[in-house]
Amino acid sequence: SIDSPFMSGNIMINDAMGVASVLPILGQERLLFTFRTPGSFPIDFDTYNAVIYNVDKRFQGTNRAQILLLSFTTLENYRNTRVKVSKSFKNTASFIVQELLTDPRYLNCKKSLHIDNSIHIKNYVAPNIRPYQVIQRMKEEAVTPQDEPHFLFYESPRGIHFRSLDSLIGQGGELSMPHVRSYKYQPSDEKENINDSLSTILNWEIEESSNTFFSGRAGMFASTLTCHDIYNKNIEKYGYDYIESMFKKRNSLNQESKKYGPMISESPVDIEKKLTEFPDTRQFVHPKSKDTNHSDKWLQEGQSRRIEREFFTIQIEVFGDTNIMCGDIIEIIIPTNRELSSSDVDTFPDPILSGRYLIISLAHQVNHPSQQHTMVLTAMKDSV
Repeated sequence: SIDSPFMSGNIMINDAMGVASVLPILGQERLLFTFRTPGSFPIDFDTYNAVIYNVDKRFQGTNRAQILLLSFTTLENYRNTRVKVSKSFKNTASFIVQELLTDPRYLNCKKSLHIDNSIHIKNYVAPNIRPYQVIQRMKEEAVTPQDEPHFLFYESPRGIHFRSLDSLIGQGGELSMPHVRSYKYQPSDEKENINDSLSTILNWEIEESSNTFFSGRAGMFASTLTCHDIYNKNIEKYGYDYIESMFKKRNSLNQESKKYGPMISESPVDIEKKLTEFPDTRQFVHPKSKDTNHSDKWLQEGQSRRIEREFFTIQIEVFGDTNIMCGDIIEIIIPTNRELSSSDVDTFPDPILSGRYLIISLAHQVNHPSQQHTMVLTAMKDSV
């Protein structure tokens, strides 16, 4: 998940040879395995081991066999539970994150790191807390040199990422990032074409669809930030409008279409005002001093984009492909269910459900006895 700094999973073992008693399996072991879709990037826990941290269940199966359910996670996540950080930092958020990830005293990470540059020097004292807690704090306040806030800290099979959301979608002034695969909710035309079969949606469901009540209260559409400058004894106010302050300035997932717009209506909703023209909906108060933390650059937009990632999400089940990862962009094509005219084709896409999505979480499900590998993807879209 792009909200999780580590990968995790569980494995079910049918033990008919008493292996769990001989080793024994206690929840402190290394786990080594690799699996991949032919020709794709592997999920490799061989080079960088996983750690079994719990024996969730152990029960009698058939005859003499016992069933074990084991939970595993990454070495970095396990180390994070054992070390604390008591140190003062004075540097950019990106530099602090890199130090915590690579320093042998902390996470000692040997994996590939994908870290976006950030600006503004941070003066931060870590008060005996875990490394991931420090990084999560840095993530909230980090801003790119292009003034793009809202960073993500997550792990995928390609490594550990500390990146802005815009670097995944496409930074301002650049073309959007290309999608890695196009998924269609229709049977494959060529059953022998494996690549075409991998693009077939088995099931789909809209998980969250335009909860304007919750999202409005949380500050997605409009907000006001009041900064109290303790040193100079003054107050500054900053307004935020989702359309004007963010959507028109940032790249969107579906901006390559000639006619695209936000997932919300721009029609008046009350007293001839749009949904984004009520700045009192959410109010933030933040201190400001001579050594400022630039809260006006990241707080309102960062909160808005956190909510935006959950505003319109879809969950699809597809055939497994280890080349697809969280943080990737995919295209989803779902045919409309309205009555078609004679001039329409039978694959006419639903204009709301179809489009380009960003994968926010992904779960592989490998069933070895039945030789099946499927994935459940949760993805979001910010435009239509």
